[in-house]
Amino acid sequence: MSASTPHPHTKQTTDQPNLWFEWLQRASKELKLDHPESLIKTDSNGIARAPYYTSDGPFACAKPLMPFGKDSDATALAPAWLAVAPVGGHSPSDINTRALHALQHGGEALLLDGAGLSPEPVAVSLQGILPQYAPLFFQGMNAGVLFDGFAHWMRQGNIDPQHIQGALLCDAVDLLVMDEREWTKIEDQFASDVPNFNPLGVDTADWRAWGLSAPQELALSWLCVYRQLSIHAHQASKDSGHSKPSLPLFLSVGCTTEFFDELARLRALRAGIHRVASLFSEPNDAGNNLRIEPQILVRIPKEYLPKEDPQTNLLRLTTMGVSAVLGGCTALSLPPFDPQNQDKADYFADELSLQMQMILRHEAFPRLPLDAGAGSGYIEHLSWSFGERAWSIFGELVALCTPDNRWNATALRSLLNEWCLQGKALEQEKRHSGQRIRVGVDRYRIDDLNPMNPSAS
Repeated sequence: MSASTPHPHTKQTTDQPNLWFEWLQRASKELKLDHPESLIKTDSNGIARAPYYTSDGPFACAKPLMPFGKDSDATALAPAWLAVAPVGGHSPSDINTRALHALQHGGEALLLDGAGLSPEPVAVSLQGILPQYAPLFFQGMNAGVLFDGFAHWMRQGNIDPQHIQGALLCDAVDLLVMDEREWTKIEDQFASDVPNFNPLGVDTADWRAWGLSAPQELALSWLCVYRQLSIHAHQASKDSGHSKPSLPLFLSVGCTTEFFDELARLRALRAGIHRVASLFSEPNDAGNNLRIEPQILVRIPKEYLPKEDPQTNLLRLTTMGVSAVLGGCTALSLPPFDPQNQDKADYFADELSLQMQMILRHEAFPRLPLDAGAGSGYIEHLSWSFGERAWSIFGELVALCTPDNRWNATALRSLLNEWCLQGKALEQEKRHSGQRIRVGVDRYRIDDLNPMNPSAS
């Protein structure tokens, strides 16, 4: 069944009215349509859309998606997500000040943009923050530099390496390019000295901002999971089958203001991770199969927020945050609402991004179900459709990247850049034609945004 094919009709008893059929007849009559099936459209992502959804319609989902694994309790309550404060600056003192301010105003974890920092500034930047009280996510930083920064803390004797929690978020393609020996060396080094720090996490948020569609970002995330699991399986085979009982997977993904789409996409992301893991499972040895522990950080790059109407960005960020939380993220990082001040010490904007999360948690979702979108026919249809479309793309990427069991990173980067250019052009076309509904004015051109990362070109 293709991603654009509707689900089959559910069974109806003879005494029940067919709501979909009745609606289709009425709509056809009032709209004067000779072919009422034309009301169902397939969008640019291959997702079939309809203006009306019923329990007996062509989009009724016969088997709900299970995004949290086979044995999860659908009635359980979800744990609270981490409120992650993005921290940056032009000097170690700026970073240190903003980080401490964030922790004093609701921040539960820190996302440090350490691009360009050397080991000494890393240590100085987080001096006094005491990572045992705040999990850390590091973005744009070399693994060796980060480890040397940790070593500085530990030599000073003012930090317990057992208490350092976090992940180093690597660009998806950079992570895929990494040699298996280098990957193993980094993991072993961190595991022996900083045992609770997950050394490698996948970041696809920037690729989404550069133009990848939702199914393409899903496929790229799964490809990184596939790469990590293949390395783990290879290591386990060399160690005579002795492998870890569980494997934490950190992924950092983007999120737009397409509320229902993003909610469904995150559900499909979780389901797809377990689907990728099943490729490495032995069907007759379920007791010894690796247990996957996915952690999903939704990170909003500043490229998502237009500069022309920053106040409306508060609505955009709220919409993104709600869809991320309902979609099942384990951590959420909302940037300051004004992109022009994100690299400055604007404490009011920093506080506001954290307070938005506190409001969501304490006033809107006091007891959030583990899978809040389950049971909605529309959400189930979108989740299934995104998942199937992304899975077909994932298969193409695996075939492209692993000819003769050799990883072809050059071909992958070239293809992703081509997708980004196509995605930008398509998005601009939708905006100009009025097909894209947005929050706020959004009268800005795509090419006015910050240019694509030179490293990705």
